[in-house]
Amino acid sequence: MKRRFAPVALSVLLVSLVALATAAVTTASLSPASATFTLRPGDATLGTATETKTVGVPTNPPKADIEIAIDTTGSMGPSINDAKADALAIVSGVDALGADTEYSVISFKDAVDGSGEYQELQDFTADGTAVQAAVNGIPGASGGGDNPEAYNLVFHNSYADPSLHWRNGTRKFVIVIGDAEPHGAGSAGIPGCSDTSADPHGLNTATELANMAAASRTLMMIRQVSGNTTTSLACYQGLAAAAFTGGEAIDHGGDLAGEITSLISAAFASYDDVHLEVAGASPAPAAASWISFSPPAVGPVPAPSTQTFTLTATVPGGTPAGTYSFDIEAVADGADIGHQALTIVVPEKQLTLSPASASNPIGTSHTVTAAVSDSLGPYVGDTVAFAVGGGPAASPASGSATTDSSGTATFTFANSPSQPGTDTITATDGPLSATATKTWIDTAPSCAAATLDMTMLWSPNHKLVTVTASGVTDSDVGDSATTAIDGVTQDEPVNGLGDGDASPDAILGSPPDASVQLRAERSGLGDGRVYRVHVTGTDSFGLTCSTTLTVGVPHDQGKGATPVDSGSTFDSTLP
Repeated sequence: MKRRFAPVALSVLLVSLVALATAAVTTASLSPASATFTLRPGDATLGTATETKTVGVPTNPPKADIEIAIDTTGSMGPSINDAKADALAIVSGVDALGADTEYSVISFKDAVDGSGEYQELQDFTADGTAVQAAVNGIPGASGGGDNPEAYNLVFHNSYADPSLHWRNGTRKFVIVIGDAEPHGAGSAGIPGCSDTSADPHGLNTATELANMAAASRTLMMIRQVSGNTTTSLACYQGLAAAAFTGGEAIDHGGDLAGEITSLISAAFASYDDVHLEVAGASPAPAAASWISFSPPAVGPVPAPSTQTFTLTATVPGGTPAGTYSFDIEAVADGADIGHQALTIVVPEKQLTLSPASASNPIGTSHTVTAAVSDSLGPYVGDTVAFAVGGGPAASPASGSATTDSSGTATFTFANSPSQPGTDTITATDGPLSATATKTWIDTAPSCAAATLDMTMLWSPNHKLVTVTASGVTDSDVGDSATTAIDGVTQDEPVNGLGDGDASPDAILGSPPDASVQLRAERSGLGDGRVYRVHVTGTDSFGLTCSTTLTVGVPHDQGKGATPVDSGSTFDSTLP
């Protein structure tokens, strides 16, 4: 049972602690304050950027949260009385500094004490009235039937109790005032501690301190020395050292406030861990894994000081185009000391195909050019696939090519077999696609060089003579034209005076072909007969040309040897 009392000048101690924890800081900073990178996903060169970042490490952190946990067993009466008397003065001192500090107040005993084993009297607040009321609510010092107390529970709840609202980015202190050991601290291997009892909650001291370290909770142990004290200073020092960096332990006695002031000053004189981290990344798929820092951390470093890091940003392949935002945070021993707004722009990858439309004669070839680029320039080494469809057959109908130093890839195909129509060419590069059209045009045949194998019929013996047309051409590759004589007219009546009365005077092929039979006759009363032979050329796809050629039957071989077309028109194929 703890019955003896030792006074502690707690009011002076806490005022000094608060002043130190929240004093005006040497400017904390992270520069530059903002940056923008434009990066190409998955590119070894254009997908990575580096930046030198300078961290201004302050003398004190910008914000501090301080949890005060007091053992309220029998021997702790003087400390409780001091806290009740001076709580408002503590808060008033903080207000006078204009500091951003908040307090929580905890009282604890042990499971064997029944009610009051662990009580949160005040969540974190800067309200002096609330702190005063909480401290006034500390139960009177009583109990303590065995030596160890519920320190493990205090350690555990400092990071696990959801009703304790530690602020983000603060330097976090847990100040425990007591005179005993945690359950099983010796068994857990804490240097200087000897207790081997089982914790009633199954907690392990070493595990709880490690979790405090992971949660950036710095532990300050204040040992009240009296005849009932059951632990050593070395045990408290072992406890403080096992939590987050900067922890220490002291005995109260003499100038306790000055001693605590020195401890806190030492905690802020250097930082064991200064590093950069990604505090936020959005929208998906932005992730902290895109960002790395070198070195990963530095420490111990003096405060104030300037520290330099290299940030490397890498955008993984397959990341969609967009603007991604990152919150880069500088952290010094768990405290937020600066931010950078980092923007990563992933530009839109573009695929174009040119010419967008074109026309060629059938049977020829065509080349399209795919260009792959973004705002950073051309994509080199991309594989572009090409496919032709939707119209005449192409040879080849598909293929692929690799973009060159200008980001272009070409594909050539032929209209084979020759056929008119419109092809659609599609180029794809991953999810990107572009299309173009190619129209194959059938050119009509030409009758410009068409001729007849006879231009004069002699003698006028009234017999039918076969005349054949030729010379119709087609310039299209793989196309040809047929020739047909499909009509004949003449300038004399079919059965007129002086022509022998034979008819018809022209017989066409059935169906019309390149030959026609023309009658070698003319009127003896006229100036000779002129046959007008209509020739039509037709290609494979139905386009045509036509011309009219003449065949003459002279009146005689003398002065009338040249037939004269009188301009009259009679259908030679009629009877």
